[in-house]
Amino acid sequence: VHNYGVANSSCENMYNVLKNIPLAKGDVVLAVCALDDNIPVMTAMRDLCAGKGVHFAVFFAPHIYEVRNPSPYERKLMRLVRAYDGILYADRRVRDYRTRLKTLLAKMTANGVAAYALGPLFSRPHGLGEIFLDHLHVTPRGNERIARAIHANFIRHIAPARDCDAAALATDHFL
Repeated sequence: VHNYGVANSSCENMYNVLKNIPLAKGDVVLAVCALDDNIPVMTAMRDLCAGKGVHFAVFFAPHIYEVRNPSPYERKLMRLVRAYDGILYADRRVRDYRTRLKTLLAKMTANGVAAYALGPLFSRPHGLGEIFLDHLHVTPRGNERIARAIHANFIRHIAPARDCDAAALATDHFL
């Protein structure tokens, strides 16, 4: 496993990194990113991987706007994000963000890109306490939950159909 993460990056930067790393048939590329609707770059990453026999999937990192039934702390974070990122999110209130994510997931699927939203993992009630450190970053407990979800979806994405259900069920109880 190699982490070629590109902090504070765009899809274009991730694609440029992907073009320059050694990939072999059977490798897996998981792009974990913030909401980005650059479908042409995502499909280019998928095509680059497919051409080398590499599995590719996109996981959209959780955002505080995705939390349903937020705690008082999470509601405070939502207000802070709206104030701090006013320019970036001026037209993207909570409902707009969720609608945009749903639309993006549908577009990705229509373009043959395996895409998953991680935000729903943190809708309450979940009994995990406070998960978000800020609008986009989660605690170690949150990272563990994300890792388990990626693992479960990863298995569903690349396992042969006959193995998929058994492998997914083996990890579902952790989520």
